[in-house]
Amino acid sequence: MNPSLIRFAAQADLVLLTADMLRPPLPATTAAKWWSEPVANWEECLRASGLPDTTNSDNVSLRSMLREVFTTAEQTSVDEWSDEYWRLFDGPTLCPINQASYDRRDKGTILGDLAGFYQAFGWNPTPSSGERPDHLRFQLEFLAVLLAMASQTEDSERSEIVSDGLRQFARIHMQDWVPSFSWQLCEVSRVPLFGAIGTWIVMLWDGLSQLHQWSPELSTGKFIKPERDGENPYECAAHGLLQLGTH
Repeated sequence: MNPSLIRFAAQADLVLLTADMLRPPLPATTAAKWWSEPVANWEECLRASGLPDTTNSDNVSLRSMLREVFTTAEQTSVDEWSDEYWRLFDGPTLCPINQASYDRRDKGTILGDLAGFYQAFGWNPTPSSGERPDHLRFQLEFLAVLLAMASQTEDSERSEIVSDGLRQFARIHMQDWVPSFSWQLCEVSRVPLFGAIGTWIVMLWDGLSQLHQWSPELSTGKFIKPERDGENPYECAAHGLLQLGTH
């Protein structure tokens, strides 16, 4: 198999794993837990992905951050996980997990454009989830679908269509807010697991962006923090965004 296609497949698996990290916590009796699989399997996937094992400002590598996520997941009780998940992402959210909370554009424009992307590549978010199409988990799942498509075709014309879809989706719908969400998650979480997930997401995103040259100027040292809409405390406004320096 073409090595570049193997790299795309491994990247798709890592992105799907990351989407699973953002699901609501599973009951203790549920057997299928992403963190129950040996982390060594995912380290092998990381090696196959072709992603650079770079370090962040704290001198932590992508590989060690992956291991940290698995370690903290194993150490976090279901109750603690559940309480923090709903504190962060439900009700008057401390850490909005939808693009429209960080994007200055009209919400309808964002959702309509996302629906166009999803339809063009024959993908639909889980209909029973109750989440909007701009939820980060859906965006990660769609990104993984595109990467998987790229791993399954050697036809030059189709490959170019998928590559262009990846590039445009990353630029229009992810590059401006995924790092901001990640830093916000690190800032407000009181449970180490979610801080580890936030750091993993921004490091994975930086690695993918550098590898594919989606957005070469990501590391600006700034992030966008959403303001809550004063008229509706349960919805974060897209206007009045504040530029704050990262730690």
